[in-house]
Amino acid sequence: MAAGALCLALLPGATPLASLDVEIIGLRSAKGLIQLCLTADATAFPDCKSGGNGIKRTLSAATPRIRFEGLAPGD
Repeated sequence: MAAGALCLALLPGATPLASLDVEIIGLRSAKGLIQLCLTADATAFPDCKSGGNGIKRTLSAATPRIRFEGLAPGD
């Protein structure tokens, strides 16, 4: 991973990548699944089908946390 970060640092004008950590708290139960849609297109939410640029993940409610990596920085 350090080598990858070094390569990005050596590329002038390269877009830096961002990561996003999501942890869901306060669930009523640790049973079942959680479905997440990460998209910049509001019309694609909540199913991530429109546009094809969304990231869709399914998590176990028993371990409700995930890290999205390699994202373009946003507002």
